[in-house]
Amino acid sequence: VPAIVDRVQDDRTLEARAIWQAHDIDGITQISKSEGEAIAPGTLLSVRVDGVVDDYDLSATVVSIAHQAAAPPRRAPRSLPLASVGSYGR
Repeated sequence: VPAIVDRVQDDRTLEARAIWQAHDIDGITQISKSEGEAIAPGTLLSVRVDGVVDDYDLSATVVSIAHQAAAPPRRAPRSLPLASVGSYGR
């Protein structure tokens, strides 16, 4: 089953959507992956659905990587300028 990775939860679990799951409407597919696999959000996977969790989420295992997404570039944190406008509400 084709799936796209939405987010990486931890070293062993990914949150993804199968081809029939709409974003923020249907459930999610929780994918367990092998340790050491670097899978970024946006990666297209072929997965094997192993079961149903909580009546609407799926659990699955990675079969193969169809298209590896590039990892997003790291940006340095930026500081915002602080401006004082005096007392508010007087």
